[in-house]
Amino acid sequence: MALAGTGHERRTRTPLPDGADAPAQIRMGTGARVAVVAITADGGALARRIAAVLGDAEVHGLRARIPEAGADVGFDETARHVRALF
Repeated sequence: MALAGTGHERRTRTPLPDGADAPAQIRMGTGARVAVVAITADGGALARRIAAVLGDAEVHGLRARIPEAGADVGFDETARHVRALF
């Protein structure tokens, strides 16, 4: 549903267990898994928590900073990897 005069689409949100919201495309599913991208060690820990809340999500981690066990998918070049996700 478009908001009058703005050209922006209204986002439907669904509550998550901790009170955060997920965008409608996550709730409705697009056939693709959600990728939570981390480029620092602290970001890797946060990405793991986010992936757990979302359920069927993958953690993508920069190999130089995220231990292999901390990511489902490793990458070496951040910009190239993020472009490939889209």
